[in-house]
Amino acid sequence: FGVVWLATQSKPLERSVALKVLRPDRVDPSSRARFAMERRLLALLDHPSLVKIFDAGETDDGRPWFTMELAQGAPITDAADAARLGIDERLRLAAHIARAVHHAHSHGLVHRDLKPSNILLSIDGDQLQVKVIDFGVAHAVFEPTDPDQRAGALVGTPDYLAPELARLHTVAPDVRTDVFAMGVVLRRLLSGNAPSARRATASAS
Repeated sequence: FGVVWLATQSKPLERSVALKVLRPDRVDPSSRARFAMERRLLALLDHPSLVKIFDAGETDDGRPWFTMELAQGAPITDAADAARLGIDERLRLAAHIARAVHHAHSHGLVHRDLKPSNILLSIDGDQLQVKVIDFGVAHAVFEPTDPDQRAGALVGTPDYLAPELARLHTVAPDVRTDVFAMGVVLRRLLSGNAPSARRATASAS
C-alpha cells in the first residue's frame, strides 16, 4: 500500500528516518483505511526489536504518510548466514523475535506476515540487533472490522501461512498465525531450507 523512502528529519532534531507514503495508485477508501490502521497500530508498540513511529500527516495531494525509526540490516537468514552465526546465536535471535512478537500480541496485534525479509538483523562487532518490521497487513483483534478481511482474500506470504489460513481465506487470524510463521522462519534460520524446498520434498515423498 505504501512506498518507503530514506529521509532526513530536520526538526525538532536531525536524524535519518524511514518515510512511508500511501502509493498514488492506492488512494481508494480500503487502502486508506489499511494505511491509517498501520499508523495506529505502530503507535501502540514500544519494544527495542520493533520500529517506533515518530510523526504522521498528509501530503499536499492528500496522501497519508508517517515517519518511523530507520531499521538497519538485512533479512535475518541472509545476515546470519553471511556472518556464519552458530546455532546458539541463532537461537538467541529467535528468542529476541519471539519477545518482540509477544509484545505485539499483548497489545492485541497479529503481524500476519512474519518472514525473513520482515525481520532485519544488523551486526556491529559482537552486537546483534533484530528489528521486526512492516505491520502493513497486521490484524488488530480489538478492531470491529478489518480492511483486509474480505471474502476470498489471501493475506500474507503463502510460504509462511498456516495451512488452515491458506485453505480457508476467511478464517480470522490470531496469535497462532504468527506462531506458525515463526516456526517456518526458525526452520530456515537453523537448517537453511526454504519453505518451498520443504513443500517440494513433501510432494516428492
